[in-house]
Amino acid sequence: MTRRDINWVLIVKTVWLTAGLTVWQIGLGSCMTAPDCWLPEAKFVPVLGLLSFPGGPLFILLNGIVVDSVSTLDVSPALLYSFQCLGMTAVGYVQWFHVVPRLFGKPEITTLSLNRLPATSTCKQEIPLKRIPQPRVRLIPVKPFDEAGRTPLERVIQS
Repeated sequence: MTRRDINWVLIVKTVWLTAGLTVWQIGLGSCMTAPDCWLPEAKFVPVLGLLSFPGGPLFILLNGIVVDSVSTLDVSPALLYSFQCLGMTAVGYVQWFHVVPRLFGKPEITTLSLNRLPATSTCKQEIPLKRIPQPRVRLIPVKPFDEAGRTPLERVIQS
C-alpha cells in the first residue's frame, strides 16, 4: 500500500471519536460504582475538555449556567456526566473537523507551476508542421459502365 492510498483525514477522525467515546464509557463505568460520580467529573471531563478545546469547555460553562438557572430538574449524576461528555465530543467534532477546515480552507501545495507547459507567445510565428508522407494506395480502375451498360452495383447484384 502506498502513502497515497491512505485517507489520513478519516483515520484522524476515527481515532479522535474513539478516544472521546472511550473516555466517556470509562467514566460512565466509574459512575455506576460511585453514585455521586465524583471520579469521572474530576478525571475524565478535563480529558475531554482538552480533546475538544476550546469548544468543549465553553459547552461545559454554558451547560452549567443553563442547569443552574433551571434548577427544577433533578437529574442523576450519571445522566448529567453522559450529557456533558457526549456534548463535548459533538462540539469538538464539529469544531475540529467542520468549522476549522472551513475557516482555514484547504491548503494546497505550491508547485510554482513547474508541471505546466510553457505558454507560447503570440509574437512568435508558429512553425508549420511537416507533413508525414502517407503511403499511396493503388486504386483499381472501375469502369462506370460495361459493354452492356450496367453499373458496378448492377454487375455485383447479378453475379
